[in-house]
Amino acid sequence: MSPPSRKQTRKQKKQRDRKQRKAKSQARSQPSFPPSPHIPELPRLTPRSKPDPETLSPIDRWWDEYSDADGHGRLQMVREKLATVSPDDDGFESLFPEAIMELESKLPESDYVAFLEQLRDEHPAVFEIALDWNTQSLVSHYIAENRMEDVDRATEYLAGRMEDVSDPFFPLLSMIRLAGRGNAAQMLIDAAAPSFHKSDLTYSAVNELVEWAMHAPVQACLEAGATEEAIEIAYQKSLALGVNDTEANRKIQRNSITLLAGISEKAWIREELLTLDKEEAGSQVYLLLFAYARWLVQARGFAPVVADELRLIQAETIDRLGCRPGVLLLGLKQKDFEPALARSLNMFSLKPFHAPAAVVAMRHFYDFLHAHDLVDKRTCDTAHDVCYVLWKKLKKAMAKDWDKCRFLEAYLPSSMTTTG
Repeated sequence: MSPPSRKQTRKQKKQRDRKQRKAKSQARSQPSFPPSPHIPELPRLTPRSKPDPETLSPIDRWWDEYSDADGHGRLQMVREKLATVSPDDDGFESLFPEAIMELESKLPESDYVAFLEQLRDEHPAVFEIALDWNTQSLVSHYIAENRMEDVDRATEYLAGRMEDVSDPFFPLLSMIRLAGRGNAAQMLIDAAAPSFHKSDLTYSAVNELVEWAMHAPVQACLEAGATEEAIEIAYQKSLALGVNDTEANRKIQRNSITLLAGISEKAWIREELLTLDKEEAGSQVYLLLFAYARWLVQARGFAPVVADELRLIQAETIDRLGCRPGVLLLGLKQKDFEPALARSLNMFSLKPFHAPAAVVAMRHFYDFLHAHDLVDKRTCDTAHDVCYVLWKKLKKAMAKDWDKCRFLEAYLPSSMTTTG
C-alpha cells in the first residue's frame, strides 16, 4: 500500500484540529456543572506586541483582521473570500473551513444557520469540507425550532454524502432519535453501516452503532408478531452487523424481543436484583431496560425510537454510576446522580444534551420501577424530587445552550418544567 500523500496527511491533520477546536469552542460556551471552585487570578503578563502588518503574508494579514472583527464583520469577510477564492486555489486550505466554523460563537445562531444554508446551496464544495459539523449545527437548531422537515432534509443531504463515521455522527444521531425522527435516523444508520467495523472506531462506539442499527430490524420483527421466523431474521441481521454467533447472544436477543413484544412478562424480583453482583446483574438490567422501553411506549405514549434512545441513555447512566444496578432500587441519591450528569458537560463531551435527557430517562425509570412493584411510592417520589432539583440546576448551568435541549420538556410533566 502506498503511503498517504502530503495532501492526505494535511487533510487528516486539519480534521483532527477541527475536532479539537470544536470541543474547545463548546467548552468555552458551556459552564461546568456543578460550578467550579474559585481560582485566584494569575498575575497579568505583558501582552506581546502585534507584528508589523507589512511583514505578514496576505493570508496572515487577513486572519489578523478577521480576529479583530465582530461576528457580522467576520461574516462579511468570509463572504468576500468565498466570492474570490475557489477550492483549487493555493490559499483555500488556509481559510476554510476554519473561518466558517469560527463564526458560530460570534453570530446569533439564526444568522449562522441562515449562512450555512446559503453556503450549502451556493458553495456545496465548501460546505461539505466540514459536512458533519455543519449538519450537526443545522439539525440542533432545526430541532430547537421544531423545523422537523428541515431535520429530514439536512439528514438526507448528509446521508447521501457520508464517507465514514466521524465524531459528530454520534451526538447527531442520538439527538435525531430523541426528537422522534425515526426515518431520518435510519437513513444515517444505513449510510454509516459500511464504516461500522473500521479500525479507528472504539469497541464502545461499534456497540452503540449496532444498538442503533438493530432498532429497525427489531421493530420489523415486532410488526410481524415476533414469530419464531421473525425473531430469527432479526438475529441474522445482528450477525451481519458483526455480533458474535453464540447461544448467549441468541438467547438475550430473543428475550429482549419477547419483552418488547409483551409476549413474556418476566417476573422481576426486587430481592434478586438487590443481591446480584454487578456482573451478574448486568444481563438482568439489560433486559429490564427493554421492558422499560416497552413501558415508555405503552404507558407514556412515546414513539418507539424515542423510547429506545432513552433506554440507551439510561443504560449509560447506570454504567456511569459505577455501582451494582440493584442499588437504584434503594433510592436515587443526588450526590451520585449529579456527577454522572456532569460527565456529559465536560469540555470534551459532544453530547451535552445527554445530561437533561438522562434526567428525563431516570424520572420515567422510577415510575416504571414503581409500576412493577420494584420500588415503593416514597422511593419513587424522592427520585422525582432529585430529578426536579437537577433539572433546574442543569437549566441554569447550560444557560443559552438550554434552548437546544428544550424539546426534551415535551417528555416531562408540566409541573417539572414550568415551576421555578
